[in-house]
Amino acid sequence: MDRIDQKLDKIVETLGEQAVTLGRLTVSVEEHVRRTNLLEEDIKPIKSHVAMVQGALKLVGFLSVLAAIAEGVAAWIKH
Repeated sequence: MDRIDQKLDKIVETLGEQAVTLGRLTVSVEEHVRRTNLLEEDIKPIKSHVAMVQGALKLVGFLSVLAAIAEGVAAWIKH
């Protein structure tokens, strides 16, 4: 009977240690989520700036194509 009591005590002790570890991990995850949310808020202006620059570059590329076509047509007309 003593061996059973010892084993049960050991199981209870292990469960207590696991509960403490779980509590620490929960606090760690909550802090991680908080910091991640803050960083995501900081990145929103950067994302909108990147989208604007990409749009501007696409416009420049399109205008370059139009200028090349116009130059080609003008050279063809002169010939």
